[in-house]
Amino acid sequence: MPLKSTAAFDSETLEILQRAHEEACMWLTGDDGIGPDEETRTALALRIIECAKNGERDPEKVKAYSLAGLSAIAIESEKPTSKPQ
Repeated sequence: MPLKSTAAFDSETLEILQRAHEEACMWLTGDDGIGPDEETRTALALRIIECAKNGERDPEKVKAYSLAGLSAIAIESEKPTSKPQ
């Protein structure tokens, strides 16, 4: 998923972010060759952008940050939306 250029990131940074996104998606690809769904890819991209906005440019750290965020998202989505009766 190519990241679109914005005023916030130069072309070199965009390349780093795109590489981190591609590597994170590859890391999540199962043995069957099926990669993450669109929602997961979007969540990864948002975490990558958040990390870069905080100044991080190391692709491995950006990738790790994006993947760590998926655990938090999964836990949050599994919380009950209403109290049991």
